[in-house]
Amino acid sequence: MLFHSAKINPAAPQTQLWTEKYKPTEIKDIIGNKESVRRISQWLGQWQELYNKGFEGDSDEMNNHRALLISGPPGIGKTTTASVVAKANGYEPLEFNASDVRSKKILEESISEMMDNRTMTEYFQPSGAKKVEPA
Repeated sequence: MLFHSAKINPAAPQTQLWTEKYKPTEIKDIIGNKESVRRISQWLGQWQELYNKGFEGDSDEMNNHRALLISGPPGIGKTTTASVVAKANGYEPLEFNASDVRSKKILEESISEMMDNRTMTEYFQPSGAKKVEPA
């Protein structure tokens, strides 16, 4: 996946790494794999509605599944795409390094620590994000 680097992140300090300073902040900044990025964004944008309907359907369409697996070789933009698409659809992404989170217990403890100082409303509705209706 290629990324457009002409736009500088306005909040980026001078000491920030080049990859952070110029990383995409909006879906339109992602160059390459446009159809995949569009489909991922469309799926996530409809997720709450599909959840409320129980992800009904017998076909193998993306819209019939609760989760999405993004795979590929290192460095093609999987994490960046997931993060940008999540933010664009009103979600706050959580990122865990596989080498740090090796068991269910450690994952649960990590999530618990992240959420200790936040209410569920704050977690699911970051500023400027669309509302996530309760199921």
